Amino acid sequence: ARDVYANNAPLYFIAHVFDVFCPLTAGMTAQLVPEALRGDPEGLADFISEHGVTAIFISPKVLRYFKNRSDTLRFVSTGSERVSRLVPDGYRLLNVYGMTETTGVALGFTIDKAYDNTPIGAPCQGVAVYLLDEAGNPCDEGEICVAGHMGQGYLNLPEQSAQTFTPNPFREKDGLETLIHTGDLGRRLA
Repeated sequence: ARDVYANNAPLYFIAHVFDVFCPLTAGMTAQLVPEALRGDPEGLADFISEHGVTAIFISPKVLRYFKNRSDTLRFVSTGSERVSRLVPDGYRLLNVYGMTETTGVALGFTIDKAYDNTPIGAPCQGVAVYLLDEAGNPCDEGEICVAGHMGQGYLNLPEQSAQTFTPNPFREKDGLETLIHTGDLGRRLA
């Protein structure tokens, strides 16, 4: 209840779902970041300090130039594109992976040091992730496929839906009905 979450994702971006429902379900105060400040690292730092923000989503492009000047900021999530050479600056930094089809965050990784290519991490609660080869077999390097509480298809696009949203061949293992083919490639690390 003492946290202040800054809604920083644009309305058209899937991260906005997290920006809206995270503070609402957790009982936090929400502060709407003015659109003009979203791409302005210095203005965003001032906004965070002025409003006592404790948590926020900041895109990797902006975060690269962001300098934390607040003693209240405790948590920053970033993602939606490749994350490289970012390190926390007095806050916990989480790289998140998801897409519209997964209705937001599906995997997360706490960034502990600068990486050339930051891992996307482990599945969130209620999500299963599989790496599949071209034949649909599990492998250590292949297409990232996600199952969980997510979308079930595209409106009025049955052919594209059939390619992206398939019956989950692992439902006996994870209990989840639909598998989403992201088209992204991933590699399993230790």
